[in-house]
Amino acid sequence: MKIVQQVAADTLSDAQRQACSRQHAETMAAKALARLALGNKGWAQCAFTAEQDRPSVGLTMSRNAIARLARRSGGDIDRFRTSVSHLLNQRKHIEVPFSMLAEEQQQVVFQALLKTPPSHHLHLKGFAPHNAAYVPLIAERGPASMKVSVDLTDQALDDSHLAQLNALFASPQPKLASIDLRWNPFSQAQLDALPPVHGATQLQHEWNDMSAQAASIVRNVLDQGEDKSILDLSSFRDLADEDLQAITAAMEKNIGRHSALYLNHGLGPTNRIAEQGTRAIASMLEHPDCRLAILNLVAGGVNDQGASALARALASGHCPLVKLNLSANEITPAGATALADAINRSHGKLESLNLRDNLLDGPSRAVLRAAADLKGILLDMG
Repeated sequence: MKIVQQVAADTLSDAQRQACSRQHAETMAAKALARLALGNKGWAQCAFTAEQDRPSVGLTMSRNAIARLARRSGGDIDRFRTSVSHLLNQRKHIEVPFSMLAEEQQQVVFQALLKTPPSHHLHLKGFAPHNAAYVPLIAERGPASMKVSVDLTDQALDDSHLAQLNALFASPQPKLASIDLRWNPFSQAQLDALPPVHGATQLQHEWNDMSAQAASIVRNVLDQGEDKSILDLSSFRDLADEDLQAITAAMEKNIGRHSALYLNHGLGPTNRIAEQGTRAIASMLEHPDCRLAILNLVAGGVNDQGASALARALASGHCPLVKLNLSANEITPAGATALADAINRSHGKLESLNLRDNLLDGPSRAVLRAAADLKGILLDMG
């Protein structure tokens, strides 16, 4: 609320500031926040940058402001209606966090958007399915430049809600830029029966049939931005086939985002699962855009087939790995020989390799040691 309070203070004289009650000050703050461009030059430039050059900043500003107004207004719906109307007036980019609003507050926001839709981008996130009918009405009233994005991810919606969402498909428009229905337990049959969207509309409904654990894993993969490149999934133990498929599919869609992956204890108790998982990860390591520099597969059930897949990635010339930890796995001399041969043939960046607590014998250790010394790699075999 610091920004809102500061804007309110800037709009009042000393006498007005002393005379205003807390409630009046908050109302003034909402008005001032909605009219940043009409304030001093500093705020005008901030608003211009947010709404013209960096739309995501403008969206974030409106989302946070609406959430604060909802908390501050409490049960006073008239106060909330007045504040929201001022906030939404003539804004170019608006994001509404409906999941933070009560049903009556959601209705207030939809009614306000029907009167004054934004001119550039409207992002509607988490509204109740029965309110879907508002979306095409708002789109019809918006200017030609407006695009609408609908985000209904992870709301525990099921097939019974899809009929309520038909309003999004009944008269699809080019203004409807995207409809995101991911992470909801819809059946594939019902998804296949959805009406077609406009050619300019992107419909996303992947990963609806996966387990709760798999969905949680994929959210971990997708929700981490560029500033959080370390992907730590070590809390997920003994992953099943669908979980591994979820991880690799999500990482492939975000290739180049992560620089470190921790899957300790994650590849399951059987060789079949471990082999599938390591092969999928090895395939990603060969992608030219992959930048995974650290890979930890401690106690993951990695066997010789998995080690051979990783060895092929190391020898491919594209592998970005700097640190590889395969300790406490099931790698025998056959897998160790494959790794040593890959090290000898590689021109990669590998600096350290941990093979402690595997099933290595004396000759395989010697072969690995010679290869590591030749390439200047720090080798730990215990």
